[in-house]
Amino acid sequence: MLKPLPLVPRCWTLLCCQNQRLALQFGQTVELGIRPQYLQPQHGDVKGSLHGQVSLTERLGTETILDVSLTDGKKVIAAIGQDQLFQIGENIRLHFDPERAHVFVKSADA
Repeated sequence: MLKPLPLVPRCWTLLCCQNQRLALQFGQTVELGIRPQYLQPQHGDVKGSLHGQVSLTERLGTETILDVSLTDGKKVIAAIGQDQLFQIGENIRLHFDPERAHVFVKSADA
């Protein structure tokens, strides 16, 4: 899971995965969920990409699993669908298709 994002006041409705709409209140917090296989390395700076450093890499033959420490201190796991070589400490940008993301609304008692 990624860092909960506070919504800016101009956002009343959030368009998320598969064109579903969420009705949200001002100041309501949401969490963005992305499956590891949907995070892919991105060359160049793409709007919305995640920036971080590789903290662990595991080459499994048909895929490579990466633990990435994001610049905000959060950690994510990416499952790259091929055998690729990454170095510990390497800077990486990860991109995902917003259609494959899930938005979770945090309840007051959570």
